[in-house]
Amino acid sequence: PRRLKRLGLAILCLLATQVLFGGLTVLLQLHSKVVAAHLGMGTGFFASLLWLYLSLHRSGGAPIQGPRWLPWLGGALVAFVYGQILLGGMVASHFASLVCTDFPTCHGQWFPTFQGIIGLHIVHRLGAYFICFSIIVSWFLWRRVKSAQAVWRYSNWMLALVFMQIAIGIANVIFYTPPIIAVAHLATATAILGFSVAQLHTLFFGARIKA
Repeated sequence: PRRLKRLGLAILCLLATQVLFGGLTVLLQLHSKVVAAHLGMGTGFFASLLWLYLSLHRSGGAPIQGPRWLPWLGGALVAFVYGQILLGGMVASHFASLVCTDFPTCHGQWFPTFQGIIGLHIVHRLGAYFICFSIIVSWFLWRRVKSAQAVWRYSNWMLALVFMQIAIGIANVIFYTPPIIAVAHLATATAILGFSVAQLHTLFFGARIKA
């Protein structure tokens, strides 16, 4: 289909841009904005490839008997998770991971400041709480839609992974971001994004939405 050919061309352009920004990351000596953009494009490349794969292997499903805003809920969840990954990239590129070495407070305060790298760290924490809350709410909503079993299975994975992700994030703070935990933190975030993309694809193509 033409839409998949256009998507494939867009993925190739994204890959070329990603390679360019990889070189700039080295030449500009890990400039914070370039590093964050490099992460954002790499994550977008993964999500686009996954969408293309699911489109090539999709099969029809049973109609979902539910409100028409359900796909919008899935799309919002993808946007939230992707934005949180970008925010995490900003935290890492600004070396803000260790500006707060205690949890759940930061230097003994719940909200010390929203400015500078400490503020960046605090906003990233708040974003994690918000995404956790969003996934829990969406899990309960999908559970009430009896014909959305495939979507609910994706929600089960996201629910398990988001609690794992919070635990890894806390470990990052307590153990001063050792590389293995930092990599696990990004990998788990990418897995959550992948399941949210698969859920959204199922809503649009794997099943028909009926009010």
